[in-house]
Amino acid sequence: MAIRISENIKKLRRSRELTQEKLSEALGVSAQSVSKWECGENYPDIEILPAIAGYFEISVDELLGTGDVLDEKRLADAIAKTEELLMAVHNDKQAEIAELWENLTRDMPQNQRAQRLGASYIASYGDKCRAIAILERLLAKCTDNELRNEAIASLALIYADLKNFNRAREIADTLPPIGGTREWARELIASKVFVDFIQTNKIYKPEDFLAADRDFAKSLVKPYETAFALYISRAASSFTNILTLKKSFGLMTTAEYIEKLKLNEALLSLQYMDNPEQLDKRPYYHSMFSVYLETGDYEKALDYVEKFIDLEIEKTPNSAKGQRMAIGTNDDGNTTYERSEIPAREATAGIFKTPPFDPVKNHPRLIAAIERLMSN
Repeated sequence: MAIRISENIKKLRRSRELTQEKLSEALGVSAQSVSKWECGENYPDIEILPAIAGYFEISVDELLGTGDVLDEKRLADAIAKTEELLMAVHNDKQAEIAELWENLTRDMPQNQRAQRLGASYIASYGDKCRAIAILERLLAKCTDNELRNEAIASLALIYADLKNFNRAREIADTLPPIGGTREWARELIASKVFVDFIQTNKIYKPEDFLAADRDFAKSLVKPYETAFALYISRAASSFTNILTLKKSFGLMTTAEYIEKLKLNEALLSLQYMDNPEQLDKRPYYHSMFSVYLETGDYEKALDYVEKFIDLEIEKTPNSAKGQRMAIGTNDDGNTTYERSEIPAREATAGIFKTPPFDPVKNHPRLIAAIERLMSN
């Protein structure tokens, strides 16, 4: 069985934000000794192991790393036992499950995964306040982002179960928006608020909903609208990336690409169905005029150029600034890039002076559109 005392001492010291000197002072040894322990040049004398373990409030087995395998086995056994109890014909095993995880979280205080799982099971089948204490203690020292987010989400939902909905939302709002984690928690909290609303107001039939307070009804619906908008936005972004890759690799025809772009634009319109003025269609128009230029359908390309420019005039004020990229070559033959700040309208006009527009650069519709862009 592997001894991992060197890496464990280093990890424990850093978790307390201690220097090697500070730790050496606390243990009554030289800083050089601590350095050698952490580098693996030698191990602490057996007499000092209890002092090190006691200082970090762990067992000697945990300090040595020899308890990890036993801990993981016990954790796996607990998970298996819980599944067995949950599958029991008679649903009277809640107390046994809660006791199982109470014992585990007490005996494995340094195993953060055990603490997180234990808190969830204790919240479901035992004392929710006890589960809150476990999660708050875990969050005070956990640096694993994934585990932290799981613990935060669990904590928020426990507070929602206790009908402390404001505290539940406060905690959920500390979750990252990446991956929809925050919105997922908000939705679950909203569903618990909704159930509580039904139970409290004894709503039994559809017309009871219609008689409910309008402002409160809006507050119930809002979390789902936000989550829907986030989902649609992510889906549309992924869809665009997939389409671009498929077209680049020749996995779809140009006609299919155009139809899918139109479908994606419709998908985005769903997101903004209540506030259509907030939908910025410029990326869509840009994709459409680009693909029609490639196919040689210049009239359709110019249709989308004109739509793009109309929206650019609407959304980009004359005072806005943009950037121009100048590409050159230095004396060594390496490519150089030089950025300069220019009016945003001028930067946009530069798009229509690039090589793809050469076939239509003298077309009256393009000239008129650019003049409109620069004069408004």
